[in-house]
Amino acid sequence: PIATHPFTVEMEMDDYPIPKLKQLIWNKTTTRRTTKSKLQGASP
Repeated sequence: PIATHPFTVEMEMDDYPIPKLKQLIWNKTTTRRTTKSKLQGASP
């Protein structure tokens, strides 16, 4: 994939509290697992 915007160091800075970051990571992980399972035809 090609980025639509050039990377900057400011992109790495965030103002999210740790619990919010953990929730975002959890949400992405569970979504990816569900999608991967569906693609492979396995039950989640």
